Amino acid sequence: MNEFRQHIPDFVDIESPPPCKFETTEDLLNLEIVQRYGKGKNFSHFAIRDNCLMEILDEGFHWWVVGYIKTPSQLPRPKGRGL
Repeated sequence: MNEFRQHIPDFVDIESPPPCKFETTEDLLNLEIVQRYGKGKNFSHFAIRDNCLMEILDEGFHWWVVGYIKTPSQLPRPKGRGL
């Protein structure tokens, strides 16, 4: 079982929510926290870099860190662009 922790910027004065558990890429993308992203008209795709899950906008010109994956090496990812 893997864990996802939402990114909360340092300037936001709230406690981080507890990590969410998931097993597959589909489970990760279906987490309520992740579902809040990827809905805008400029959304391009999700990407993973190191342990960060990022929302990519405007064909890669803008991005936002959604959160952190505890063990990204355990997450099967398709080959090609995006998640």
